[in-house]
Amino acid sequence: MVLLFAAITVAARAPEFGMFPFLSRIHILDLSVSVMQSGLLILLVGLSSYFGLSWRSLAYGIAFGLGVFSSVDLAAETIRVWTGPVAGYAFDFVTMATYHCCVVIWLVYLLVPETARLTVKELPENSLEQWNAELQRLLLQ
Repeated sequence: MVLLFAAITVAARAPEFGMFPFLSRIHILDLSVSVMQSGLLILLVGLSSYFGLSWRSLAYGIAFGLGVFSSVDLAAETIRVWTGPVAGYAFDFVTMATYHCCVVIWLVYLLVPETARLTVKELPENSLEQWNAELQRLLLQ
């Protein structure tokens, strides 16, 4: 919800530029999507161990590549707004180079095999009575 609110805020505050309002609105929509993807990348990297996501899975690699691309695209668009049309073409090359790097990331994740997950065949024995006794001892202290 926070990322959606941030994307709506970016869309509402973004200035319309150019001669074609339809293309300007598409560009603003692209910026809003980049804000959401960048935030999801931060959540993915930050919470991957909590959710038990493996860095070696293909889905993680695709999401990581998209997040890197959207973060660099968002940064390039922000700098482009500050500098104006002077360095516009340079940022197109930065965005294109980032996309090619993300394609390499996707290919690496596609070609490198995933690590096999080990399944537990037998559950360890639990001594429920010992757990209850220990919990009672801790509660009575």
